[in-house]
Amino acid sequence: MATTTTTDTRKRDKFTELFTDHYPALFNAACVKVGSESDAEDICQEVFIALHHHLDEVENVRAWLFGTLRNKVMEFYRKKSRSDEEIDAIMADAALSFVNGYR
Repeated sequence: MATTTTTDTRKRDKFTELFTDHYPALFNAACVKVGSESDAEDICQEVFIALHHHLDEVENVRAWLFGTLRNKVMEFYRKKSRSDEEIDAIMADAALSFVNGYR
């Protein structure tokens, strides 16, 4: 029982550290792409929930987070019935914000 608790504590601590380190850059990138702080918060929440579920499998956390963010932003626009061409145009200039987290 103590081993499980220790493992859970380590996972929680690791997740908390990753959240603290990466949330600002992810949130900024999401805001740039969707133009709404509220929508960016929702998207980032989805990204970090997914990270929590896959934390033990992820090797390069930063790359995984920004790749997942890109997918969630594209999903956001698909739900708004944007065409693939519109989504491609929106995402075309994303390289800078998704590489270093800031525009």
